[in-house]
Amino acid sequence: MRSIAKSHKRSSTKTISTLPNEIIVLISKACPPSDHASLLRVSKRFHQLGVGSLYLSILLTSCAAVEKLHRTVVMLNTELAKLIRNLRVLLLNPSELRTLLKVEFVIQMGAMLFKSINIERLQIYMLGNLPPGQYALCVKNALPKCLTSLTLGFPWYTMRKRFFEALLAPHTSLEHFSLQCDGSFRTEYSVDIEVTLPNLVSYHGPSLFLKSLAQGSKKLSSLILEVFTPSHFTEIRSENQTLSHLSKFGSKDECGPDAAVLSFLKIVCDAPEAANAALEFIPQVEHLSLLCTSTEWITSERLPSLTWHGPFKLDFLSRTPSIRKFSLHYVHSKQSLPWDMAQIATSLGEMNESLVETETHVEDQ
Repeated sequence: MRSIAKSHKRSSTKTISTLPNEIIVLISKACPPSDHASLLRVSKRFHQLGVGSLYLSILLTSCAAVEKLHRTVVMLNTELAKLIRNLRVLLLNPSELRTLLKVEFVIQMGAMLFKSINIERLQIYMLGNLPPGQYALCVKNALPKCLTSLTLGFPWYTMRKRFFEALLAPHTSLEHFSLQCDGSFRTEYSVDIEVTLPNLVSYHGPSLFLKSLAQGSKKLSSLILEVFTPSHFTEIRSENQTLSHLSKFGSKDECGPDAAVLSFLKIVCDAPEAANAALEFIPQVEHLSLLCTSTEWITSERLPSLTWHGPFKLDFLSRTPSIRKFSLHYVHSKQSLPWDMAQIATSLGEMNESLVETETHVEDQ
């Protein structure tokens, strides 16, 4: 009887190894990356069940992390590279600039991207003082063909027409594209980059791609446009060459049956001149958002003379009956806004009777 009792006690003891496969997979997904990696070393079964989720989404924030992943997925086991679906590379530490400038490192990064053929979402942010050639080596001819979402953080001086046209030409499957530019904008950057992105749904970046988006991205519904004044505040009209394509979006009645109908348009600008340049070509859109990133927009010299007030023109509201929601965002640091928000909403409503909702946000810098 005693031996039977002991045997019963042993059979009722449960450990993590006795859990169903589905539970082990859930546990591995909930673990931080370091604990996740340790869990895979418990047994072959745990490794088989959890290795996929370990490499599913990867964040690299240092050159050492990039080199380690390269060694793992390129030098040791290329099959692991095929498991990556979401990759974020954020190399923004100035102390690592010397490593970033090495051609060997850039080649390693390109090889890592080339082997990761199943990446669907890719983000790359790199220091703004690298030579343009370094960026080209990193991503040109290395981006996975099945990308659906691409975010690039590059300095303005890398905005080379041929580079972007060659980079994006094979990626007609892109649905989301974001281009974050660092540094000072100059007049020579006002060029049209010609690419065909037929499946693009959303775009966030400068106006360089507007012509191509208006002509070939018929599924585009969300557009966040960054418009900045040139260096030394020279004439913003120089950018009208690309901004004029903004008017080609809108209703199919006005722009033809193949026109992209935007449901959301956000204009991010650093000065009134930039805002007015873009608002001159505002298309028919349902939700328009205007974000001012400069604290100089609101000063003692620019106190309101009208109920809505603003150093930019809002008369576009009267000629854009499609707008149902208008959002106005300020970055402000010195004094509180001297306006009655209810009066602002009333004034905007008088300009456009179709407005259903207005928002005004003020953020302290």
